[in-house]
Amino acid sequence: MARDGAEGALQAARGMGRRLRRHGPRGTAELAWHYARTRVHLRDEHVWLELGLQGQRPRRELPESVRLRRAREGDLALLEQLPTLSEGAARAWLRAGGELWLAAEGDRVAFVCWLFRDRTPVGSARGGWMEVPRPAVSLEGSVTSPHFRGRSIAPAVWSRLADGLAAEGVPALLTTIAADNAAVRRALEKVGFAEIARVHLRRTGPRVTVRVVASPGSDNGARLRAQLAR
Repeated sequence: MARDGAEGALQAARGMGRRLRRHGPRGTAELAWHYARTRVHLRDEHVWLELGLQGQRPRRELPESVRLRRAREGDLALLEQLPTLSEGAARAWLRAGGELWLAAEGDRVAFVCWLFRDRTPVGSARGGWMEVPRPAVSLEGSVTSPHFRGRSIAPAVWSRLADGLAAEGVPALLTTIAADNAAVRRALEKVGFAEIARVHLRRTGPRVTVRVVASPGSDNGARLRAQLAR
């Protein structure tokens, strides 16, 4: 038990160190306050978007200097370059079946994202995970390095991944973003993503309610509503 406690304290210290490096003392304190507050009361709205893969769609190309590859467990330390998952959380996503895709210019990571084919992490789902509406694939965790913003790397990576999935016969790629994240939504729309459902989550203490409004005519929107609403 003492060893477990020491290891837990060490992991907590490392996590705090990462947050301090990324956000600074004030940002870390604000994150801690926000986390504590949302454990008691939370209102959240996010949207699901879908990209149809079997047909014509807008495209973006990666700069010649940027290379895209599927990352492995040995690459997880590279995530320290971005404001994204900790190495431990990323390892858990890999072991849960996630595919980590990494775009880099030389030794500098420009962008990362994840593909999930069976289950995908979703904050509004029971237990934090949801079955992906088959035979679609879920896109999660898209993060661009601050040093590479403005170069349309994210849309180019999504286009490249969509090409690969289309070649496999996958009909659609799904993703979710905060309803007020206009910048990422515009980037997604550049390659053809369109809204299929809007999710309203409310937490008061231990009680959670989730209302899902599916876009008319969207089969995957209806499937998301069936899984998430409660």
